[in-house]
Amino acid sequence: MICKHCGAEIPEGSRFCIYCGKKLEDSLFVADDQTQIRQPVPTPSSQWADESPEAQEAPYTEISDADDELITLQKHMKIGAILMGIYVFLTAGFIVYQMMCNKSLASEVTLLRQQNIQQAADIATLKEDIKNMKDDLSDAQTQAQNAQDEAAEARQNLKKAQQAAQNANDVLDYILSW
Repeated sequence: MICKHCGAEIPEGSRFCIYCGKKLEDSLFVADDQTQIRQPVPTPSSQWADESPEAQEAPYTEISDADDELITLQKHMKIGAILMGIYVFLTAGFIVYQMMCNKSLASEVTLLRQQNIQQAADIATLKEDIKNMKDDLSDAQTQAQNAQDEAAEARQNLKKAQQAAQNANDVLDYILSW
């Protein structure tokens, strides 16, 4: 028996070529002239009912290498079409998934932007409040300093008044002691 793929001679009844490793169909064999002969094609028995037993024998179909390549090519095209369909389906699913993720991310980004704007406004308000508090503190410190200065002046006036009272007491004592 000769392998239809690589042309090497292989043992009869082999299911795989021991040289190229390709699967051999049970119903095919390759003759030395590279012509393949298929097993009988089953047909409905009613079609052959009127004919003689010799005519009921199914015909053999010869398939050349070109026909076999065409069948193989058709199988590959079907597989390619299925794979292309799977690819298109997966690609569309991925795109839809990405769109959903992007929509979700866009809403999260919008929410974060709104939060950032609110936080920026809060920070600006806090800065203004701190500035006002600093101004109030500065005013309070100035008032406290003024109050301390007035208290110091009042102490000096009190000391002067005490000194004047002491002087008046001394003069009164002097006058009374005369």
